[in-house]
Amino acid sequence: MRLGVEALLDIGIYCLQFRLHGVPGGAARERPASGGLPGDRVEASLHSHHNTHVEMVPGTEGSVRVPAHMWCPTSLIVNGEETQYPLPEPYLPTNFLNSTGMRYEAEEVRQCLLKGLKESPGMTHADSVLLAWLEDEARRQVGVEYSQDHH
Repeated sequence: MRLGVEALLDIGIYCLQFRLHGVPGGAARERPASGGLPGDRVEASLHSHHNTHVEMVPGTEGSVRVPAHMWCPTSLIVNGEETQYPLPEPYLPTNFLNSTGMRYEAEEVRQCLLKGLKESPGMTHADSVLLAWLEDEARRQVGVEYSQDHH
């Protein structure tokens, strides 16, 4: 795997998911990435970074801003007003920043199972398939292929 592609397949999914849920209509399909392969390096522009914040202005309704760490935010700024989302205290030491926030995902799975649901209404199978397609399309656009892509 080439350096840089790991970022797409690791934290890039959060950028794509934010774009998927934050852009009205099918605009998230337009161009998930740009870049190229100069020599052995990957150069791409996806705007995912561990200190990235994202601003979105969906029409005339206002703006939403994630101040930092979009993959594990603890606050959200909507039209200039910040709301804090404190994370649960960890029972054990954690390896990653704000990783106790993953409890919310685990709880969503638990609640869906208790209700007999096979998918979450907040993150449907169709959303998951679209995100996988966006990651594949981003790799295709910058020219990154894996041997398993041809099986």
